[in-house]
Amino acid sequence: MVVSPAVGRRLDSQSAGEMPCVFITREDKRHMRYMIPIGRILFALIFISAAPRHFTHEGIQHATDLGVPAASLLVPISGILALLGGLSVATGFKSQWGAWMLIAFLVPVTLGMHAFWRLHDLNSIHIQQAMFWKNMSMLGAALILTQLKSGW
Repeated sequence: MVVSPAVGRRLDSQSAGEMPCVFITREDKRHMRYMIPIGRILFALIFISAAPRHFTHEGIQHATDLGVPAASLLVPISGILALLGGLSVATGFKSQWGAWMLIAFLVPVTLGMHAFWRLHDLNSIHIQQAMFWKNMSMLGAALILTQLKSGW
């Protein structure tokens, strides 16, 4: 449900815990017509642009150095999830499925690659902590996208 500044009156049949009725104005629809596709594309670009590295020796070696088991198998699989999920969200084609692919990518990558709590060097901790919370914010956005309809 999209929340609009124009909130309707409470319906008599509505129970105490439910959201009030929300009206979407024509102007809101006009803005959403452009903002949703732009937001989808901007969100997806990081996954699409980062995916090719998952198929390189350098990308696989980086994951191996961080202790990822079976990196030569798991890193390319994560690249496929990132690329297909990103393209799905960006185009709006089956974007709920795409969002779930991005979640399947983000959870293990965030916990495995950005585990700042296992580090001792303060500079590395700072960098990995920032990457961890960046991924957590993207995980939150992907969870929201699982609840939105596909398409533009």
